[in-house]
Amino acid sequence: MVSSATLRNIFAGPGPFEATELEITKGETVAFAHCLLHIGGSQEPAGRLTLGLEKARGEWLIAHEHHSYPMEVEQGSQAETQQR
Repeated sequence: MVSSATLRNIFAGPGPFEATELEITKGETVAFAHCLLHIGGSQEPAGRLTLGLEKARGEWLIAHEHHSYPMEVEQGSQAETQQR
């Protein structure tokens, strides 16, 4: 199975990103992880990150990666109108 340490190492690379509240669901050959994503040392999370991983030839690979960020919709904007 993929270890929590292996998944934490994915997030520990150099750069301005920090993952908090990491949750992992794992099996023998697949795993899913999601966390809050902080950018540039921000105190508040900027978004969420979800990863789907699969084990191929003895190595864990990222098969799916999804980022989502909250967006504020201005009242009366086209996006708000489309949501109704």
